[in-house]
Amino acid sequence: MSSFFSILSDPSTFVGGIIVGLISTAIYNGFGRLPSQVRAISRKRKLAKITKIRKFRSNPMYISYIIGNANNLFIMFNFVCFLYLAMLVFSSAFREIINLSIPLTILVSSPIFIIEIIWLFSDSYAKKLVDEHGKYIKYKQNA
Repeated sequence: MSSFFSILSDPSTFVGGIIVGLISTAIYNGFGRLPSQVRAISRKRKLAKITKIRKFRSNPMYISYIIGNANNLFIMFNFVCFLYLAMLVFSSAFREIINLSIPLTILVSSPIFIIEIIWLFSDSYAKKLVDEHGKYIKYKQNA
């Protein structure tokens, strides 16, 4: 019990408590504004995407180019998947690397994931562009 009172009588305990209180208050106030800042960044990016889509939705050649680009990325993704599958089946050195550790396996197969993400973003952009082109055509026919 005396050690408890000696800790309370130590001035560094109170200074530490004040510092922890100030730091926690600063963190609370900083994170209080964080959601609105995140929403603002999200809204700016969304506005930029919508502006880009609306800028090019009336150009059928650009839409065809984007669709072709998305299809090429899909073919490249399939090619890389088959390449890795062939390396897994035919290369004993590649199988040894895969069996060595899981993080190394993820690192070695990361090009598949990167190409897939690029393809999916390109494909979703192409689909949005085609949808907006349909809306544009419908608007032009009604006007």
